Amino acid sequence: MKRAALTGSILLLSLLTVSCRKEPEEVIADLQESIAELPLDPADRQEAIEELLAEIEEYENEENEKRIQVLIEKAEGGLFEESGDGTIFVARTKSGWTVLHAGGQNQFSEGDDPESFLLSFGGRYIVYSVKEDDEKCRFSWIDLGENRTGSDHEEDFIEEACSTPVIPGDDGSVYISRSNDIFQRNMADGQEKLVLGRAFFKPAFPKINNRMFMIPIPEGIWLLFGAAGHYDLYHYAGTPGTVRKIYPGIASPLVQPAAYGLFTESPTASTALFLYTGEAGRYRLQGFTLPGTPWKSFQVPVRRNVTYLLSEDQFLFIKDAYPIRYVPSTGKESRLPLRVRRIFVHGSGLIYVDEQNRLLLRTEPYSEYEKKLFQMKEELEQNLRQ
Repeated sequence: MKRAALTGSILLLSLLTVSCRKEPEEVIADLQESIAELPLDPADRQEAIEELLAEIEEYENEENEKRIQVLIEKAEGGLFEESGDGTIFVARTKSGWTVLHAGGQNQFSEGDDPESFLLSFGGRYIVYSVKEDDEKCRFSWIDLGENRTGSDHEEDFIEEACSTPVIPGDDGSVYISRSNDIFQRNMADGQEKLVLGRAFFKPAFPKINNRMFMIPIPEGIWLLFGAAGHYDLYHYAGTPGTVRKIYPGIASPLVQPAAYGLFTESPTASTALFLYTGEAGRYRLQGFTLPGTPWKSFQVPVRRNVTYLLSEDQFLFIKDAYPIRYVPSTGKESRLPLRVRRIFVHGSGLIYVDEQNRLLLRTEPYSEYEKKLFQMKEELEQNLRQ
């Protein structure tokens, strides 16, 4: 009898909760009424606005939780990479490796915790480094397989200085730069060959220390050679002893990706990448169609991570903990209604690390209700600053 009474009480409580839940129109109307009745006294007004902001945030979180997939519950201190074509996303956290691909999700835990890792352009291969001491690193290789659901692992295939550029190619080989000479290692048999000697690369400033950076692309690799703030971009297409200079004066070796759009199904994988060019005060984001043709460039705020949305002619980056849509033709910025630590555009969705350090995936665009809540929150925050 007691158990039946307890079950009945829980059911009654659930029914009451459902009956008390407001429709979006009611929530907006009630909030608008509360805003219209804000007290005039500055101290009382501030307190009332802060209470309203907390209430709106609860509604926002409630709506967002309905539309997200939790990929990793605890992603603090994790390493994250997306393949250059935008089809594969890989995270390495304390729980191991997580691979997001077209067919779903793949998890495995082989290998030691890496210092860093890189993906081949198509996302099949991973090269990661593990620190041996302050200077030396062990490099290992993972083949995710044709469908990106495997985890064939070759541990510690080389030991190099941690600063040595080592990247995976789409053909299953690994490229290594030693003293600005470029070697290609066949991972099937472990054989290495010199494919480009340092004499191919002419420094713009020969009297200072010049460095080599390598970037995976579909046909060969990109090479950036130079010193801080001025690198020349080259394309190696796979023929030993042959390299083509694509573009001079690259400001940073950090490549910026392109995606078809946000919350938009992509008809094809991305075939463009961006690099910052120019000098302080005159930086531009220069696009390249792959494997290596200069494309259009944009005046864009300098950010460590920027994604170009091809179908929308916009950029996406983080500013003040919010994802920002930036329209280069007008300079207009608009915030997405969520606070984040990291963002990645993956397929048709947004992968992000939230303030609780959860790694989340959202594939649905924001509803009119969510947009209205966020608009009201922005107006209240502006009111609070006045």
